[in-house]
Amino acid sequence: MTLRGERDGVALRRANAPLRVLVVADPSTDAHRAVKLLEGRFPQAQLEVEIAGGLQAAQSRLRGRHVDVILVDAGERAPGATVAEALRTAHPDTPLMVLTGSIDGQVDLWARVDGADDARPPSAPGMATAIVNALQGNLAEDRAHRYLELARGLLDALDAPTCAVDAEGRIVAVNLAWRDVTRQNGGMDERSGVGVSYLDVCDGSDQSRYGSWTPDAATVAAGMRQVLAGELELFRHDYACHSPHENRWCSVQMTPATINGGRGAVVTHLDTTNMREIEQTLAYRSMHDALTDLPNRSLLVDRLEQAIADAERRGLGVAVAHVDLSGFQRVNDTLQYSGGDRVLVEVAERLQGQLRPGDTVARASGDEFLVLWRDLDVDDPGAALALGERLLEALEQPFGPAHRPVSLSADVGVARHVVGWGADRTLSSAVLALAEAKTRGPGTVALYTQELEAAVVGRTTLESELRTALAGTVSQFVLHYQPVVDLRSGEVVAVESLVRWQHPVLGLVPPDRFIPMAEATGLIHPLGGWVLDQAVRDAGNLTYDGRELYVAVNFSVLQLNDEAVLQVRQVLESSGLTPGRLILEVTESALVQDEDAVVRALEALAQLGVHVAIDDFGTGYSSLHYLRRYPINIIKIDREFVAGIGTSVDDEAICESIVHLAEAVGAMTVAEGVETPEQYAFLRSLGCHHGQGFLWSPPVPAERLPAALAACGEVPVPSTTSPPTPARHPTDKHQQDAQAGGALHHD
Repeated sequence: MTLRGERDGVALRRANAPLRVLVVADPSTDAHRAVKLLEGRFPQAQLEVEIAGGLQAAQSRLRGRHVDVILVDAGERAPGATVAEALRTAHPDTPLMVLTGSIDGQVDLWARVDGADDARPPSAPGMATAIVNALQGNLAEDRAHRYLELARGLLDALDAPTCAVDAEGRIVAVNLAWRDVTRQNGGMDERSGVGVSYLDVCDGSDQSRYGSWTPDAATVAAGMRQVLAGELELFRHDYACHSPHENRWCSVQMTPATINGGRGAVVTHLDTTNMREIEQTLAYRSMHDALTDLPNRSLLVDRLEQAIADAERRGLGVAVAHVDLSGFQRVNDTLQYSGGDRVLVEVAERLQGQLRPGDTVARASGDEFLVLWRDLDVDDPGAALALGERLLEALEQPFGPAHRPVSLSADVGVARHVVGWGADRTLSSAVLALAEAKTRGPGTVALYTQELEAAVVGRTTLESELRTALAGTVSQFVLHYQPVVDLRSGEVVAVESLVRWQHPVLGLVPPDRFIPMAEATGLIHPLGGWVLDQAVRDAGNLTYDGRELYVAVNFSVLQLNDEAVLQVRQVLESSGLTPGRLILEVTESALVQDEDAVVRALEALAQLGVHVAIDDFGTGYSSLHYLRRYPINIIKIDREFVAGIGTSVDDEAICESIVHLAEAVGAMTVAEGVETPEQYAFLRSLGCHHGQGFLWSPPVPAERLPAALAACGEVPVPSTTSPPTPARHPTDKHQQDAQAGGALHHD
């Protein structure tokens, strides 16, 4: 079957309308019978058939209307070749077919016009079958053509170079991207064009021929053979395609497809460079801190595991340090969070500056860092401790901008790896050492030992029991009271409340064992609230010789906030205690935590009429600045300086200086830890107003306090060679006499 002329295929393009066929046959041929048979056997063919008996009739019909196909019957009695040639000449744009062959109706019975001389006349049924077969063959061919065009369009739309191979591995089609890549890389048609064997190219490829852009050809060829053989439904192989100018990564993927009636394959080569770079970026980010670009905990654990394996094989030591910055929230408050971030970056840089080759520093969390040290001497535990000290030294200088520097302190827990431990055990030991370092104060390094672990575990157990005690309905806490004596008259003027924990197993636990723990865990708030409430309630019964005594309550730095002020107000209102009888003692360190917040809280307390005392003065951040700015009524001389009276000229000078300083700012002085008459006499001679200590009474429970107060009156008042400096009322500075309800000093 052949369609001729410039309008070849017009009938197929109009396949949705009836196909108009003009059958040109000899008048003696039973053409009508053939048409009827054609329409009966193929009712869905949508044929519109006309019959012209001979050349003249055909030409007449063709002058009157258009037909899609001219069918010339080259029978024995019909001059088919002559008719066909005449019609072709007169109507070159109309497709023309010549029926020649036998009655089996095969498509090969349709011959070209130029071969019509050899045609043989088919019978009428054969003609009908041949017509339909020819037309349906044309339609099928057109559909296949359209499908191929669609498939080619889809392939060309792909950005990835793609080709189709047949069952022999021969390339039968390629898309535009394939041709572009081949051309860009100097490829020739014999290597990648249609008709080339993909398998032959792979089997024959080598580095000397194709350079570094060739993938693992043997692997790709093996994969294709498996796909073509039906052993694999998907094959994929990643390979490097680097050049001297750039590094790129690609991936070849093969899936089966029916090609030319057999099992072929579609082969796609993807440039995965961008995807690989994204994966590498994500992998890097998953193992590094976004702010400091340091390794994170996961990466450090991985490196620690490698370091342990290497150290145990080589007989060397490994150690880790857990670094925790203290008071970093104050940095954020001062420099805002963006400034705090810059400080963290600077901390990271300083810690990195202390590393040796092979060491690692990682950011574990907000203000915590981890350090891994390798290749240490297993017999020298001091080496790891010295490295920890170097970390602290690196953090000594102020951070932040020069016009607004901030200082940081840190604690460091160090643990040396023990053979048999895993990475987690080593890291957890560093955490235990850090917990120990925190108990020793800021700027401390602690090295893990088994004894240290036992102590930390004991503190952890005690912490749990402290929580239970605070949550219980029956209080395990009691208040002990220590008298405060007027050094001039020897009379008791106040008592200081000191909390004790009546542990059901351990007995009476002193405050230095659980107060720091309560501050570190936040339990100081419920504990401090209980102490305040109980002390104020007890104050109603605290009298001496018919006189009401002042009651002092210790306040933690963590309690100096607006909520604490509200709590003090509520406790005073509920108890009916005169505000001027309440003294709140705060340590020097509390005054430098958050100056604005401290001022706000202390001023609010002063407005209530409550007295404020600085405890342990001279041991912390003594500064005239906060003595001038804060509403302070009482300065307490620390027992450390009092203990040196009579033995240390320096301590005596410090005591004298504190007394004069207090006088200068209008505050009273209270000496702590007075134990000897000599200390009493010296302090009295300086003009120190009050004192407390074992010379008069240790802290005692409330039920024993009356006896203790009576015993205070038995301590003789020393004589002085010169009169003491007149004491000022603690409220003179703030004009609060009316609110205070009297003075601490009684003549």
